[in-house]
Amino acid sequence: MNWKLAPLLITLLGSKVMAEEKKIVILDVRTKEEFQESHVISAQNIDWQQPDFKETVSKLDKNAEYKLYCGSGNRSGKASTLMQSLGFKQVENLGSVSEASKKLKIACEGPKGC
Repeated sequence: MNWKLAPLLITLLGSKVMAEEKKIVILDVRTKEEFQESHVISAQNIDWQQPDFKETVSKLDKNAEYKLYCGSGNRSGKASTLMQSLGFKQVENLGSVSEASKKLKIACEGPKGC
């Protein structure tokens, strides 16, 4: 082994472990019915239109990274703004279901697909 490269190898391995430990949460903010028709695999559904949306998201880990989507990007944009106002640091609006699927490189599941 070339010991001059050891610090680089340790740094790369450490970065990989940190990336794997990073908590990314995919949130679908559409209605339950829309979610059942099609959603990104592993997404959680919290309906933006429900009166308890703010209360529900307030209970989430503010240190995690959140990727939000909806039907067009409108509701997820509003939800992103709200979450940031509540102290969430890493919130990204991915737009629609199909845009989210492409950006995340994760397929959709459900009868309608992406």
